[in-house]
Amino acid sequence: MPGEVIYENGTPYRGYRDDRFKHLSPLHLARSPEMIKMIISLAPDIPVDEKEEANGDSILSWLIYRDMDSQGIRYLLEAGAHPDCIGPDSLDYLLGDMTPLETALALMNSATVKVLEYGTSDFLRFLVNAGANPHMLMSQGHTSIRGPNFHSHSSVLQAPQWILKQIELLQSGQGWFSTLYLDEDTGTLLGKLKVLLETHPQLSTRAALYTFAIRNIEMKFLEEVLRVINLTRSDFRCPWGPGALARLLHRGSVLRGHLGHLHDCVLLLLRTGANVNNCHKGKTALHRAFSLPIASPQDSDDMDVEHATVDWDPDWDDYGFFDRPIYPDFSTEEHAALRQDDVLSIVLSLLLNGADPKAEDNEKKTPAWYAKKNGWLDLDLPKAVAISDMVEIDYAWKKKPEDHPTCYEITGEWD
Repeated sequence: MPGEVIYENGTPYRGYRDDRFKHLSPLHLARSPEMIKMIISLAPDIPVDEKEEANGDSILSWLIYRDMDSQGIRYLLEAGAHPDCIGPDSLDYLLGDMTPLETALALMNSATVKVLEYGTSDFLRFLVNAGANPHMLMSQGHTSIRGPNFHSHSSVLQAPQWILKQIELLQSGQGWFSTLYLDEDTGTLLGKLKVLLETHPQLSTRAALYTFAIRNIEMKFLEEVLRVINLTRSDFRCPWGPGALARLLHRGSVLRGHLGHLHDCVLLLLRTGANVNNCHKGKTALHRAFSLPIASPQDSDDMDVEHATVDWDPDWDDYGFFDRPIYPDFSTEEHAALRQDDVLSIVLSLLLNGADPKAEDNEKKTPAWYAKKNGWLDLDLPKAVAISDMVEIDYAWKKKPEDHPTCYEITGEWD
């Protein structure tokens, strides 16, 4: 091979060139698994976790974004590359850079959302209609889709196991994925995700996937992504992670729009067993809900708005490549009423599922204090009156156990 000839004639594979703006190593330039394998064999000490300085990508992320197939990714991982770049304790990771594992998950989420467009909004029903076998056994002996009364005491169920199984079936031309239109790039991305999760399954817990989704997924897609995560981690006794509901509502504090998608995500977490009284940064979900501003922020890029209310400016781009979204004025009475109704519905859902209105946060303030401060109890609306009666009754609120029942167990209804 040409690379071997060059190496034999005195050109070492040392990694980055210091005299170039883009400090690329030979691994960045590899375009096949064979090239990666050859480079690593000729220079086994070549850095595989270094970051490409021009834009901050690690070698692994760089190649995941490009045309490298799963075998090339596997060679890098076997050579010591970590799906969190240099490792979970590195400064870059702590500062919030997207890791290779998160890169693959983000691309997988985008592909999954596209797949969902071919079915109904009810993901479980869509899977069955598309040909998924709800009785298919996984390696631990669990079925791929569990009934609402099913409870497992396993705490280490690998995620996303069901998706990995479907990827294997897809590659063999079987399974429900193969009945849908998936372009070649989507199949390649799923394969890369499979390699990453097989290599480091301990990083793919439901709590880790949830945390990533909350930080990175657009609100209009978030509920469907959470459904996918819950399907692959469908143990109702397995927590979403500490303070999952409170963390979700903390993002809501800067959301611009109606908050309908946020409301749907809260209901999904309640239905699937998220603890309603756990804290995030010292505050419960009810503290966070009453801290949501009544008026929509006008300067936030993080949107929660129905697609039907968004217009498009076809003249924004002179070249005609793409349009600019034109969002409505959320300060109008109509849009303000929609936002207020969504937030009050969130609060009612939390209270009816056991949220404690007397719990104190790290500043010794109760949810009722935030409700009064932000004006939620002053609204002349039936839901606001009902909430006021619930939070101002002076009695010790009955706390639910740590693993409180899901909405299904309380109401007997799934939706």
